[in-house]
Amino acid sequence: MQANNDNDHNPPPPQAQPDPQYGLPLPPPDPYLEENFRLTEQERQDALALKAAVEADDALVNLDDFQYVQFVLAKSHYVPNHNDNTDHDNNTTDRHLEALLEAVAGLQAFKEEYNIQDTMEDGMEVLRGFMRLQPLALLSVAYDEEFQNYGLIYDRSRCNFRKPKTPEDWHIFLGCPYYLFNSFCPDFHSMRQGIFLIGECQGMQNSRMSMDVCRKIYDHFTVNVPIKYRSIKFFHTNVVANISYSMMKPFLPRNIKERIAVGCQFGANISELYLLPNQDIAMERTLRRMEDFLRRRYHNQARYKLK
Repeated sequence: MQANNDNDHNPPPPQAQPDPQYGLPLPPPDPYLEENFRLTEQERQDALALKAAVEADDALVNLDDFQYVQFVLAKSHYVPNHNDNTDHDNNTTDRHLEALLEAVAGLQAFKEEYNIQDTMEDGMEVLRGFMRLQPLALLSVAYDEEFQNYGLIYDRSRCNFRKPKTPEDWHIFLGCPYYLFNSFCPDFHSMRQGIFLIGECQGMQNSRMSMDVCRKIYDHFTVNVPIKYRSIKFFHTNVVANISYSMMKPFLPRNIKERIAVGCQFGANISELYLLPNQDIAMERTLRRMEDFLRRRYHNQARYKLK
């Protein structure tokens, strides 16, 4: 697969395919992939410049071409006040490249510290491990037909933030969002759209929160992984959930805070919709969808080449 140079960021909306077994939307099939991999000339040049700079730095591990593009498309995550419509003079380009190189170094350090292998095999081992250690916390991964993006539905009340203690615990605890969030970015269109997160918060008064762990997640994971967030919605928040968000809010960057909506209402606990017909079947279904999403990501990453 080669990069296409095109200023069109809005390909014709593909039709999502219904999951024949459960009726949940699936991503569009392969015929639409070329549309989803288009780059502007500026994006292509930025990705090539980042690739050249990384390959010239002996301290950095070379990435797949696909990953260089992901850093470029998530530039606003690393470059304060970045605007894709801003003219690219030499000074601006140099500052952007420097920021992206720091981001590449940060992600490399994160993967080394938490032994993230960045493979399909390690990814599925991590995801299974997380669902074993944090049962019923991850409800589903999803494809949104309207915005053509991907995301996670989870139950915050079942997330035990005091659980990770050993290096292997942390490998699973931080490896899980690493693999999930990357699986939500299988093409460049979805990267531009940004991922979505939906958290059920009912019952959080019984959850095990740790602000130290939450801060570590942000400092080690959130700032280093090149992901754009389209929306983060917390449903049925109570006093505990609101307090926990208020404590995290000061250290969250503006581009994340402005995407968060607290106090969303649905009328029923979201978990009840996904844990059918029973918990065991529901969790196996979720693992299969995670595997499908992750395989698509690594398939596209392996065959994409910048030109």
